[in-house]
Amino acid sequence: MAERTLPETTPTAQAVGFIRFHGLTLLVIEHEGVEYVPARPFAELAGVDWKGAKRALSSGDSAVLYGTRAFLPPEIRGAGGASTPRPRLYIRLDRARMYLARINTDQMRVQGNAAGADHLLALQIEWAEVLHRYETHGIAAKAGRAGALRELHQLVRARMLVTEPSGSMIV
Repeated sequence: MAERTLPETTPTAQAVGFIRFHGLTLLVIEHEGVEYVPARPFAELAGVDWKGAKRALSSGDSAVLYGTRAFLPPEIRGAGGASTPRPRLYIRLDRARMYLARINTDQMRVQGNAAGADHLLALQIEWAEVLHRYETHGIAAKAGRAGALRELHQLVRARMLVTEPSGSMIV
């Protein structure tokens, strides 16, 4: 059974770079081969109360789903100073879109963020359609990437063609 509480804080994550993610510039850290991004900017982007979001991300199935972990921020680890740095909450990079997909856009509108809610709702609809295509067809491609999908189909067809010793092709 999967663990349903936030794991112990670990100071071993390393900064590996920055990414642009839907208007955010996020520090990416790595721990045991898994990339993480800070969770708070996602809550702020959606206009969600951070204290409530932090509680939700840190417990129950959400902690498992998002791979939530607490790490000391790499930029201050080992730095001198009188205060002890506090761990920050991170979620797995490969699950960040799932977090955004589960944000209630109606609540964003109530909090006065109608433009952000409209944008996020459009993304949620796109992601739902892509997930449906993946689950029903086994493959999905981002709009505008039809050329890459065509190349992939050609590669698959080429690999499916097997040449017999006599030189004839079998499909």
